[in-house]
Amino acid sequence: MIQPISIVEGMIQPKQQFNKIYHSEIATGFGWRLALLIFASGIMNALFMYMGMGSEELMSQMDQVIASKLEWAKIVWSIGAIFGGFLYPIFLMLFFSGLFWFFYKEVGFTSLLNLQLYIIPIFLLENLSRYIIYLSFGIDKTYSPFGFGPLIHQLVNHDFLIYFFSSITFFNIWVIMIQCIALKINTNRSFSKLILIVISTHLFLGLLSAIIATVFEKIQITL
Repeated sequence: MIQPISIVEGMIQPKQQFNKIYHSEIATGFGWRLALLIFASGIMNALFMYMGMGSEELMSQMDQVIASKLEWAKIVWSIGAIFGGFLYPIFLMLFFSGLFWFFYKEVGFTSLLNLQLYIIPIFLLENLSRYIIYLSFGIDKTYSPFGFGPLIHQLVNHDFLIYFFSSITFFNIWVIMIQCIALKINTNRSFSKLILIVISTHLFLGLLSAIIATVFEKIQITL
């Protein structure tokens, strides 16, 4: 039985979609959908970089350096941002697939990779929401109303904790739900242990994100 991949159904009705995939012999449409998501991620980064988002620190030096040097820095920064946008979906898929495969080898790395395709649009929607909030209200992604960053900021004034909790968002909960359903259908292991593994994986990703954000906060870019 051949079953075409339906990302929208997987996002909205994951149990139904993953049951179809699990009982099918071949799931078609993975390659071009992944390519489309990678392209969309890169274009999204390019668009918002064009709007000046993410280059605030460079622009703050516009009165201190010659115009040609600033323009060259903006070009390099933009290329890096676009390239990072292309790599973002690939990193997420490999990150989650690799960690899940460590615990659920019986599912198979290829199958785990296929299952992660459904979560990429959710992360892209999260990035899009952060950009829209920034453009509309000037609110940094760290203080997005979709995450716990603003709440933690009211309780403590600690950059690392704020960065960490800002990575825990409504979209993360959505992704966790989809991953738990997908793994449950593909393995007979304990569901409570499965939930713990999935949540721990996301906390680990949030920890990495917080460490990187904290380090970059300390780095001063000079032209």
